[in-house]
Amino acid sequence: MPAYSLQYQLQWWHKQLGSYGLSDLTPPLIAQCRDPLAEMRSPASVRAYLSAFSHVLTIASSEWNWLEGFTHAQGQGASWTPRKSQIPVGG
Repeated sequence: MPAYSLQYQLQWWHKQLGSYGLSDLTPPLIAQCRDPLAEMRSPASVRAYLSAFSHVLTIASSEWNWLEGFTHAQGQGASWTPRKSQIPVGG
């Protein structure tokens, strides 16, 4: 993938999610961004956008320890569990 494509994709994610903290990122929030993207782009492009974002989350977790419980299995997508402080009380 050309560097400018990756840069464009990451800028797009920044516009969508830049106002959120890492602890606010949830699969439903990411899906809210992905769904309109799927209306504008091909399935292959959507996968490339998600792959770029997943890579950022992987680095944030594995190298910087910013996301607790983040896992990324090849071909299975990304998932993580919220920290205990993020789980609503009584729910």
